[in-house]
Amino acid sequence: MKISRNWLQQFVDLSDISSEEFVRLFNIRTAEIEGSEDMTKLWEHIVVGEIKTIAPHPNADRLQVTQTDIGGKVVQIVCGAKNIYEGMKVVVALPKAKVRWHGEGELVELKDAELRGVKSFGMICAAEEVGLSAEFRVQSAELNSELSTQHSELKPGVVDLSPLKAKPGILLADALGKNDTVIEIDNKSLTHRPDLWGHYGIARECATIWERKLQPLTIYKGKFPQTEVNVEVKAPELCPRYMAVSLEVKQITDGQGIANMLGNIGHGSHGLIVDLTNYVMHELGQPLHAFDADKVKGTISVRKAHDKEKIITLDGVERILDNNMLVIADDEKAIAIAGVVGGQGSQITPDTKRIILESANFDPTSIRTTAQKLGLRTDAVQRYEKSLDPYLSEISLLRFLCLLKNNADILITSKVTDVFSRKPKKITFSVNPVRIAERIGTKVSPTFMTATLKSLGFGVTKKSKTQLVLTVPSFRATKDINGEADIIEEIARFHGYEKIQPLLPKVGLALPVHEPWHELEKRIKNFFAQSCRLNEVYHYSFYGDKEVRKFQLADPHEQLQNSLSQEHTHLRVSLLPGMIEGLVKNLTEHERIAVFELGKVFLPQDSNLPEERAKIGILFSSTQTETPFYEVKSYVENLLQVLNIDSDVQAMENDKRLYVQNGRAARLTAKNKKENKELGEIYELSGAIRSTYKINQRVAYAELDFEHILSLEKPMERAFRILPKFPSKLFDVSVILGKEVAVGPLMTEIQKRHPLITSVDLFDTFTGEIIGKDKKALAFKIELQAPDRTLTDSDMHDAQKNIFDYLTREREGIIRGL
Repeated sequence: MKISRNWLQQFVDLSDISSEEFVRLFNIRTAEIEGSEDMTKLWEHIVVGEIKTIAPHPNADRLQVTQTDIGGKVVQIVCGAKNIYEGMKVVVALPKAKVRWHGEGELVELKDAELRGVKSFGMICAAEEVGLSAEFRVQSAELNSELSTQHSELKPGVVDLSPLKAKPGILLADALGKNDTVIEIDNKSLTHRPDLWGHYGIARECATIWERKLQPLTIYKGKFPQTEVNVEVKAPELCPRYMAVSLEVKQITDGQGIANMLGNIGHGSHGLIVDLTNYVMHELGQPLHAFDADKVKGTISVRKAHDKEKIITLDGVERILDNNMLVIADDEKAIAIAGVVGGQGSQITPDTKRIILESANFDPTSIRTTAQKLGLRTDAVQRYEKSLDPYLSEISLLRFLCLLKNNADILITSKVTDVFSRKPKKITFSVNPVRIAERIGTKVSPTFMTATLKSLGFGVTKKSKTQLVLTVPSFRATKDINGEADIIEEIARFHGYEKIQPLLPKVGLALPVHEPWHELEKRIKNFFAQSCRLNEVYHYSFYGDKEVRKFQLADPHEQLQNSLSQEHTHLRVSLLPGMIEGLVKNLTEHERIAVFELGKVFLPQDSNLPEERAKIGILFSSTQTETPFYEVKSYVENLLQVLNIDSDVQAMENDKRLYVQNGRAARLTAKNKKENKELGEIYELSGAIRSTYKINQRVAYAELDFEHILSLEKPMERAFRILPKFPSKLFDVSVILGKEVAVGPLMTEIQKRHPLITSVDLFDTFTGEIIGKDKKALAFKIELQAPDRTLTDSDMHDAQKNIFDYLTREREGIIRGL
């Protein structure tokens, strides 16, 4: 939210407070400030000039030479615009000013120049060259009928400031009301404070911070006729208060100041009536809406929409409503979606003369729900969903009438209709000043407490040294201030958290509660990060229909009714889609991607809520290896060994899932006397899914069940084992087998071929045309060792013969190298 210092200055004098000091203190007292911009710096060395004479350029047909008054001095400026005329007030950028040529590229600092042999002192500018908004590009035609008639054949070029009452030489920022500093406040830090969604609420905070007087708000106090706007509230539970008044606008006398102030905070101008509704909203935080009275037929009705009722909103979009949404309607149709957006059929136009002004209070939950269903996020929604003060409706309506009367000749044609069905109760409670100081942890005088609370709008009555009776102002009574704890926070922040000496509280020391879940989580993360050099990743717990279709996930999903976006519509049933998205984003930057994620998946079940299960995902891909499956398998097996869990690896044959590569998939099962719990799966991604994501290298993935691992983890039984006294012997075996042969069972059988074999390790695989399309070559390293003697050559030969016989006769393999 943007806040104008000039706007604040109307209510509290902060002229001696620098921007730096404002940002520093407001940040630590009230809300987070994201940035501050001094608008005058955008137009340094840029002034209003008046063209005195125009002459042809002696050396260029498309250029003209002007003599331009820049305030007590007439200078020569060469200009190429076609819409200039003598007596025209223009924007003049003097040397040292920074402009953007033709509104494009970077800012360029102007210097004295010579154009086709004629000296030029500065530049007469178009709107886009000095960062002015679009309305200045057609200003001559819109704001000065006499000039537009005289020069009707001219197309907009440089800015025409003739309608402004600005003397030559005045700074452009002063002429346009842009001599302002704009503060941008982080919206999230104001979520709990609806009273701060307007300049007056911010001014109240500033008055308290710097101990200044808050100027009272000027409102309309004139008389009203007895005629009434007919209003019927049919859904009082969704509309606690609805106010309306009708009036006639005879002639607009001003409005530029209102438009300028709105422009400073980034709000466009749409004519005085609409501008004033926006102005009051940004000043007080209360949205207003104006209807063209000639387009409203009969009684204004605040009702629930009919199911599938249609309305074309101000943005030109036809919206289909449901019967839980609140609308403002006349006798024929809906004319606005209450608290969200107006309807096109009753909008204010330049021809509008009679208006009906609405100032209302709506149920915050209803407004937020409606806005989410319709995908609309307006300024009004942002404020209504915070729970606005119903008494603010009246103040805002009267403030609008006051400002309109100052800028136009108007006739109020009705009294204020006020349907106030649910008046909130006043919140009153007692606080103890002594206890407040104790809770804050420093000395804070009751006098300071009383003065601070009164400055913030609280009613304060002193009953005794230990009792103050407080009445909460209505603008802080909507889910904000409820008791003494809230008052402690108010006093502490205005006293200054930075003034409170940080001291450790005296507490008894105790061992932390044993939490197996968190301890296992920490062990797994440390193992993968430190021992396996894997990076931990986090992904959203959602993915979209696109991922469901890409992976052809047959599992049922829980779908979100109000998703954040189309990419986050389904609660995930696997960690894989998110990890693949991360892989694709990082493949161009890294040759090796080795990551893990510990997160929850959501499995639909018969009850209302899905089952949440913790899973461990491990993903590996590298340009340096053709066997990522075995890399992931080693990570998993080493983890289970560290956790002292015995497991079996079993090949998965003919897996039907699109994303699983057949022949490179295995299931992990725990060896348990009571039950064989499934621990997870390891597989390579299929060529089909890699093609979908344009991944040109092999990718392996494992997904483990964290909760099953948690139930099986047991302390490692450590026992001393004497180091072998006798050396071992190593030899390699390379064999060509069919691609369908599973490696795990094969290694188990090889180890059975001789009693002295202590280990069998796969260290290489190969596939290619040279050995046959349906063949693969496997290379194993075999270790032999005897506990009581030195091995002989015959031991080695016996083991080799047994292994070769098994591989060639029983497996029909071909031993390479023989």
